[in-house]
Order: sequence, then structure tokens, then C-alpha cells
Amino acid sequence: MFYTVKIEPNPGDKKRYAEDQERQRKQLNAARRLNIVSIIGTGIAFLGFIALVWYAYLTHSMWEEMQTQTCIQREAATNAERAWVGLSQTPQIDIGTLSQPQFAAKINLQLRNFGKGPAFNVFSSSELAVHGHVEETLTTTCDLIFPFVGLTPTRPVSSNEDVSKHQWGQMIFPNQDPLNTGNSWTAKSSDILGKEVFVVGCIVYKDQFEHPHWTKFSYSTGPLITNIVTDASSFRHLYVSSANNYTDDAERKQSCPY
Repeated sequence: MFYTVKIEPNPGDKKRYAEDQERQRKQLNAARRLNIVSIIGTGIAFLGFIALVWYAYLTHSMWEEMQTQTCIQREAATNAERAWVGLSQTPQIDIGTLSQPQFAAKINLQLRNFGKGPAFNVFSSSELAVHGHVEETLTTTCDLIFPFVGLTPTRPVSSNEDVSKHQWGQMIFPNQDPLNTGNSWTAKSSDILGKEVFVVGCIVYKDQFEHPHWTKFSYSTGPLITNIVTDASSFRHLYVSSANNYTDDAERKQSCPY
């Protein structure tokens, strides 16, 4: 015969079991709360980092804008006060007869300082060019005198010395009478007869801030075909060209940040 023995749990064990369960529940809840707090803290820290980065970006953008505006104002003030040298009138051409195989001409220029500051190392050069060779002649003319003020020619220019180390040209003050200058030119009469001829040239100088500048100019005997060169009288009146009359500011790279 078998007997079933029912063992009643010890009341003390029940109590300890309940206490263990309660303690584990509290630990689990505490761990959950800690995880939640940790996640919230991480989120707040991330948002704070984003805010800090955005603030730094805005501050840097404002600083860049201030630097740009300062630079623009400084350049505007410099341009308003610096020297600006150009022609005060149309070039005058003294040219001999074209009935001979060779002719000689003198290109007379009047240079004026239209700015507010003195112009230093003023130097000019001019040439005659026929239609189709204007830009090439103008570039060559400028390249020859660019080194006088420290400008870099667009192509190599042969020289036995560093011309920028010497003082060249003239000084022109604001409101001073125009400086009369010019240069002679010789060629074959057949090179210009029956063609539209241009008088092109270049002026280089430095302003009072030691910045080098150039001015290019171009005039012609008249529209092609209707005013071709027939004799010396064709040079009595010159017409300003529709192109190749500008200064270095037209090609100068923007120095202010944008």
C-alpha cells in the first residue's frame, strides 16, 4: 500500500520567495528607468551637439559676411581714392606721305589722371594695326610694357634685366594737365593702303597703394570698306572702337570672398 505525503511549504520560505520576487521586480523597474534616463540623456546631449554645431555655423557665416562686407568697403574706398589713368582725347596721328614704299608716323597721346590719387611709373605704348590683327597687336603692345610696373606679360618678353627694379615712366597728379607722350611707327605703305587701320595702345601705371594697373584703348580710321585708308588724310579723324577699350578692373579677379 502506498501513501501520499503532502509537504506543506514552510511559511518562512514563502516569505523569502515573495521578498525575492519583489526585489527582482524593483531591480528590473530600476534598470528600466535607468535605461530610459540614459536614452533621454543621450538624446538631450545629441540635440545639444546639433545646436552647438548650428550655432558655430551661424557664427562662422556671420563672421564671413562681416569679412566680405569689410573687404568690399575697403576695395570701394580704394577705388574711389586711387589713380585712374586714360586718354584725355583721341590719339593724334602725324603721318607722312603714303605714296612712297615706306612711311613714318608718330602717334601722339595725351594721358590724364582721372582719379584722386597720384599715378606713378606712367608709361604708354601704341601701334597701328589692320583689321583682323587688332587684339594680337594690342596684346603684344601691352606685354612689352607690363614689366615696367611689375605686371606679368601674357607671353615671355625678352629682356637682359629685371625692368621692374628700375623706375620708369612719369608721375601724374590729379587735376594735372594731360601728359603729352607718344611713339613713332614705321612700316610699308602697302600694309595699310586700302584697309581699315586701328590705332591701339596700352597705358601702365601704379597707384598710391603700389597696385599696378593698365588701360587699353583702340581707335580706327572708320568702318571697314567705307573708310579705308587712301592717303595720310584718312588719319585726321579717328573713331573709338566698339571693343578693346577697358581697364584691368574688367579682368581683375574678385579678391573679396563670396
